[in-house]
Amino acid sequence: MNKDENLTATSESAPTMPVLSTTPPDRSSSLFPPSPPATDERPVKSTDADDDSDRLLPVELQEHKALCERTLSPTPFAYFTVGRKEYRTLEQKIARVFKRFDYEPRRNCLTIRMPSPTHSYVASLFQQEVLTELNNVLTNYTDETKSIAKKIIGVQDCRIYLKETGDDYGPIRREPDIQFQYSDTTYPSVIGEVSYSQDGKDLKRLAQDYILYSDGDVKLVIGLDLNYRAEPSTVSLWRPEFTEIEGGLELGISEEVKQL
Repeated sequence: MNKDENLTATSESAPTMPVLSTTPPDRSSSLFPPSPPATDERPVKSTDADDDSDRLLPVELQEHKALCERTLSPTPFAYFTVGRKEYRTLEQKIARVFKRFDYEPRRNCLTIRMPSPTHSYVASLFQQEVLTELNNVLTNYTDETKSIAKKIIGVQDCRIYLKETGDDYGPIRREPDIQFQYSDTTYPSVIGEVSYSQDGKDLKRLAQDYILYSDGDVKLVIGLDLNYRAEPSTVSLWRPEFTEIEGGLELGISEEVKQL
C-alpha cells in the first residue's frame, strides 16, 4: 500500500486518522519534492540510537522538535502518520529525542506526548493519592489484603505494549500518565490518564484500547478531564465488561462519568 510508509503531521486537535487510499496524492503541489520514489521503495536511513539530536529524523519530526524548543507551551499531543517499516527503523531515535510517545501500527499513527508542567503535576498528585490509599490498606486492613497491596507498583511515564490486537500489525505502544501493576503481571491493573478538553487527547478511545487490547487484563482506566471554563471537570471510569454469548464470553467496556 503506497501510503503505508508516508509521514505527515496531522491536526493536533483531532486524532482521527484519514482513510488510506490507494490513489497517490497530487505530487504537483509545491509542498512536495519533485518526483519522489514510491513510498514502498523509499530508502529508510539507519539511525544512531545513542545520538540525542534529531539528525536523520524525517523533516516533520525535526520541525516539531524545533517548535517544542521554541515555545513554553508545546502541543501536548501531536499526531503524525508513520509507516510500520519506517517506525521500526526510527523507534529508538524517536525515544531518545522525544522521550514519550505512542504508536499504533494498524493506523500508522505516531503520537508525540509533550505534557505541560501542570499536566505532570496533576498526574503526580493523582498517583500520590492512590499510593496514600494503598498505605492506608497496609496499615488498617487484614493480612490477606495487605499481602495483595504490597505487590502493587505505581509508576509514571512507563511504556506498555498492548499485544492482544487480533491482527498481524504488531503491538500498540502506549505511555500512560500513571499505572499501577502487580510485579508479576504483563499489564497494569489500573491506568490513569489526565487530559484537558482542548488538548486533543481522546480518553475514551485510549480506555478502549487499554482494556480490549489487553484482553481485559487492564481492570480499570481512570480518566481525569480538566476544564477551566464553563464546562465542568470530570472523572471517568472504564472497566471490562463480559457478556455471555453463544460459545463463550464477549469482552466489552462499561463507562461511568462523574463531575468534579
